[in-house]
Amino acid sequence: MVTSRRAAAVVIVTALSLLAGCGRSSPNRATVYPVTGSVQTKGKGIAHVWVTFLALDRQEGPGLETEVLTNPDGQFRATTYDTGDGLPPGHYAVFLIWPDVVTDDPALGGDKLRGRYNDRQKPAFTIEVKPEPNNIPSFDVK
Repeated sequence: MVTSRRAAAVVIVTALSLLAGCGRSSPNRATVYPVTGSVQTKGKGIAHVWVTFLALDRQEGPGLETEVLTNPDGQFRATTYDTGDGLPPGHYAVFLIWPDVVTDDPALGGDKLRGRYNDRQKPAFTIEVKPEPNNIPSFDVK
């Protein structure tokens, strides 16, 4: 039952994220830009990987640390305010956890990647979000 609810939630989040466009700017919100990509192993997308973005060039404001779960094809759309809206421009460290069991808290589900892509001292991946739609290269894991 829990697994089917999680799968339904992933489908709903994915559908909603496809409807999201460029981030809207308001007096209280930073402008965000779409950030899309995928997590793969051996050329195949990996479902249910937690992708965490940690801002490297600022210490306050929106989107300092945000997480998104890959869809069944291994794809994701980063989120700051609304599902799939994107991230503020800047540099980010990217961390990955592929849980044995998908939970609401990535730290509780285990990690099939054994922490290799979740080392906060030495990020395996970094990206730059530019003030435009960003389709980043896939994160290939072993």
